[in-house]
Amino acid sequence: MRERSLQEALGEELEACWQLSCTGSPDEALTRGREIYERAKTAMIKPVIALAAQQIAWYCIQLGRAEDGVEPIHEAQQIWTEQCSLREAASATAIYSRLLFELGMIDEAYHEAAEALRVGREMDDPSLQSFALDVQAITMIYSGEMDSGRKLIDEAYALQEQYDDPSMHILLIIHDALMNAKAGDQARDTGDIAAFKEHYRQAVALNERAVAMAEATNDGYRLRLALCNGAEAHCVSGDIEKAHDFIERWLEVPGAAGDSRMVHFLYSKTEILTHAGRTAEALEIGEQALLLAERTGITDHIANAHRRLSEVHEAMGDFDSALLHYKRFHTLDKKLIGEQARRRARVAEIRFETDKVKALLDQATRRADQLAQEALRDPLTGIANRRALDRELLKLAARVDREYAIAIIDLDHFKAINDRHSHMVGDDVLKKIAEALHSSCRTVDLVARMGGEEFAVLLPETTRAAALKVCERMRKSIVDANWEELAPGLKVTASIGLADSSEGNTPLDVFSVADSRLYAAKAGGRDRIESQGTQTAEALVTLH
Repeated sequence: MRERSLQEALGEELEACWQLSCTGSPDEALTRGREIYERAKTAMIKPVIALAAQQIAWYCIQLGRAEDGVEPIHEAQQIWTEQCSLREAASATAIYSRLLFELGMIDEAYHEAAEALRVGREMDDPSLQSFALDVQAITMIYSGEMDSGRKLIDEAYALQEQYDDPSMHILLIIHDALMNAKAGDQARDTGDIAAFKEHYRQAVALNERAVAMAEATNDGYRLRLALCNGAEAHCVSGDIEKAHDFIERWLEVPGAAGDSRMVHFLYSKTEILTHAGRTAEALEIGEQALLLAERTGITDHIANAHRRLSEVHEAMGDFDSALLHYKRFHTLDKKLIGEQARRRARVAEIRFETDKVKALLDQATRRADQLAQEALRDPLTGIANRRALDRELLKLAARVDREYAIAIIDLDHFKAINDRHSHMVGDDVLKKIAEALHSSCRTVDLVARMGGEEFAVLLPETTRAAALKVCERMRKSIVDANWEELAPGLKVTASIGLADSSEGNTPLDVFSVADSRLYAAKAGGRDRIESQGTQTAEALVTLH
């Protein structure tokens, strides 16, 4: 009880962390998430460990520290896999795919997102599908495959009609805007100015829509994304005043964005000020971006800061300084290639470990399926058991106007068989009875052992007259079986009670009627079928 209470308490704290990250404070969410992770580790509460690790990985994405999220998400995948939590494992895989994208591993990101999408579709989970489709879409956008990106985003949009997730919807709109901006850049490069303007018009409108939705839902994280992207779109469109307004509003979002996102903000603002001709201010902001980027140690940010400073110095006519910063940018760009190789090696190592975990999951899934089947089978006879029958009766209860019949079969004087011939022979009798019943029925009929010497047969889509013929085949196959092969002088007969769907409001009602008729068949002399009411002696029917 104490462990369960602690698990619930930690779960509530993780939910509070998640809200912090959504409202614009992923740095604080990361700090608290790591504390919860350590407490869950100490208490060995694996579901909380996995969930905390998964959230930590997401906060690392939000803070622009994707590499720090690789180890946590790998641990989450392992735990969910070991526990056969397929949906949670797929969710971790989706986050892993986004981590890979942030690390620049586009092909790997698409591959992992495809795996998460497959599970999402199998489980009919629109939330998981949307996230995976979004990751696939941005990989296509950054690969220059705009038509493929468009189809993926449209499919993710369509899923929004099935469930209400404003955060996912905002993210899709932001990436839709990004796709239009990239398509606009392509059009400009080919000289199609009309297409360039139209794509950027849509990019601006989409970012403004995302800003409004993020403000309405108090989603600080996505608000910052939309404002920064919107500022850049306005800048390229030539509306410098609007771009400056967006970038200034970025600072007003509550919560701390973290150093990595702040660098992005600073060099974006540098670009806007440069386009506005405010080069002195642009130089000051650009130098702040470089200092902060060097403090974070993220090569990509340092390179981008140098590139923006090169553009500022060029605009100021200081070509020597511009060349110096551009050379530094070029050197760092080559360094990024080396870092990319290191990252790929690390991901390959993790993938190897993950493949081993997936193999364990497949083995565990097969074992779980086997156990599930065994749980529905009678271990002695190999046919269905009472649990399997109850499950089918519940399914019938959910369907109206379906015709069916239920027969209950009980062996006559079975205790005497055990006493006279041994329990081993009795077990062999039960096995042979199961075979006889099964061979007398259709493949769609369910033959189940209820326990002891009692069996039941569920006959779907069957009239009373047809069911009565099946019961007679079963009764006769039992009487005519060669029981001497089991024990000299052995004879076996059975009594059967039959009822159909017109005789009860629910399958359980029909089952009760069949059960009462079984007792009537016993009272009427055994080795017989009772299929009518039990009020009069004329109602007892003997078919042999």
